[in-house]
Amino acid sequence: MGLDGHPVLGNTGRPGLWVATGTHRDGLHASPLIAQELAAEILHGTPSPWLPPWRPGRKPIADSTAADAIEEAATHHAALAAESRMRPPLTGDWPGLLADAYRQLMQQTYARMPDGYVPPPELAPLGYEHGPALAKLAQGHLDRLAGRPS
Repeated sequence: MGLDGHPVLGNTGRPGLWVATGTHRDGLHASPLIAQELAAEILHGTPSPWLPPWRPGRKPIADSTAADAIEEAATHHAALAAESRMRPPLTGDWPGLLADAYRQLMQQTYARMPDGYVPPPELAPLGYEHGPALAKLAQGHLDRLAGRPS
């Protein structure tokens, strides 16, 4: 999966190095088409009309705004707490306090990311556990796309 949570399919720009990864469950159904399109490019040089949006050198795809991604990530974290049978005290607004704490953590995480990169909510844990490294990786990718030295 790419930094944006989407597939990475095609030639990497390095001779002989091709990738096909990140399709999640869609790969089960899409893998025959992906294989056919990649094989035609590799063996015959026939460019695929389907693969350009997923090329390794593309700009990150943002499916949502940072604010929406923050809300979704915070919601997932609160649900994870409930699913793991976390048992906060029964007094007060613990579910609300937890959701607020997750939201604040997500806001800090997303604020550290470079302009032009909105991590998908499923990568939010990577963002707060390894935020500086993720931001550096994303910035390096954006710099390469813009032709800037990283």
